[in-house]
Amino acid sequence: MFNGKRLRDLRDRRGYSQNELALQFRDRGYNVTYGTISNWEKGKTEPSFSDAVVLAKIFDVDLDLLFVDESLEKSG
Repeated sequence: MFNGKRLRDLRDRRGYSQNELALQFRDRGYNVTYGTISNWEKGKTEPSFSDAVVLAKIFDVDLDLLFVDESLEKSG
């Protein structure tokens, strides 16, 4: 399951607004809006696999970091 809270944390650490993150996608040829990013962060929708790969590249993190459930991290 995609971790929208982690996405928001990563975005905040980089100082990106949702619109600025959307522009990062557009620069790479993907059609992602700030509304889409908002929905990902709120857990209303999840990114496609290719969008998740782009997120991992933008934030220079492993793909699995975007999908790890925080409750599982605390228990292990």
